[in-house]
Amino acid sequence: METQTKNFTPEESLKLISETISNFKRNYKQDSYFFLLWGWIISLASISHFFILKKLHSLELYSKMSVMSILNWAFFVTVGVIILIFYKRKLQKSILVISHLERFIRILWQVSAIGFFLVAVVTQFLKIYSPVPFMLIIGGISTLVTGILIRFSYLIVGGILFFVFAVYSVFVPEMYQLLVCAGAIVTGYLIPGYILRNTKD
Repeated sequence: METQTKNFTPEESLKLISETISNFKRNYKQDSYFFLLWGWIISLASISHFFILKKLHSLELYSKMSVMSILNWAFFVTVGVIILIFYKRKLQKSILVISHLERFIRILWQVSAIGFFLVAVVTQFLKIYSPVPFMLIIGGISTLVTGILIRFSYLIVGGILFFVFAVYSVFVPEMYQLLVCAGAIVTGYLIPGYILRNTKD
């Protein structure tokens, strides 16, 4: 059985690429709630974590820092999961065309999420108490690759900002790296994400 392949002209190839990117942007406008929600969850958890550590430090309750840090992140992640569960039950979205590009980007961010978790665990075993620089590098890679693939300059700049914040975080005290993390997510991910969601096809 012979397999027939279609040879595209340069014009047809450019049209196909444009349509694929356009489909991704339309789908993103429906899925953006999930992406942006986790951006806010991580930002707020980082800020909350900073104030908890600062308060415990002022009270010299150093032994409670680890437990309170875990409880802080567990609380925000739990809230995020609950919101997603209720939102998915209410959401009745139409089935859109899912391209290879969109599938790749979804897998990219899913693998990145696993990377965030593993970095948080591994750094604790290595007695590196702030995983922020490593997490920002992973976030920067995912954001930059996404921006390049969909040709969206704001996400490209956002990915570069993640790298800048990652380098900058090395030179600030570990406690303040949490604020650097929040700033990186807001400027490098959330703002470009809202711009992308509001962009015309």
